[in-house]
Amino acid sequence: MNFLACKSNAKKEKSAFSDMKGFIEDHPGLQKGNNTYTISTPDGWERNDTVISGVKIARIESPLEGPADNFRENIAIVTEDAKNLDLQDYIDANRKTMDKQMPNIKFLAEDKITIGAEPAIATSISFRYSGYDLRNTEYFLVKNDIGYVITCTATSATFNTYQPTFIKCVNSFSIKN
Repeated sequence: MNFLACKSNAKKEKSAFSDMKGFIEDHPGLQKGNNTYTISTPDGWERNDTVISGVKIARIESPLEGPADNFRENIAIVTEDAKNLDLQDYIDANRKTMDKQMPNIKFLAEDKITIGAEPAIATSISFRYSGYDLRNTEYFLVKNDIGYVITCTATSATFNTYQPTFIKCVNSFSIKN
């Protein structure tokens, strides 16, 4: 499950990533796949490899667009144990978790795609979180019993503007063998 959205203003206030603590504590298989992938950071964006409750999460955040910018569009990569799960089972498990944690979630689309040479599924959703109307696309992959979720998040109003950057970054994703 991955609905990581990061909000920030010029003072870099609390990140919504900290809201993940309870979820992480309930899912000890998270981070199984650390250091098993590469992904490029878009020009001008900032990458932070963060640890929340012992789980490493890679965050890639857009630059602030001025003092009034209080939401940083972002890409988050989380890995977890997906032993005995195929791609569809992995997505179904994630969807159940999202339904529980995000009662206002709307599933907009689900598409079978390929990222590099790996089969993947892209799920587009919209939801309200911390006062923001958000939209994201989550890209799910499973390889070698490791589940990968790449989540690209922006406000509903700006999502289409950031979509080309999200796609370019996701297309750079590669799982190390």
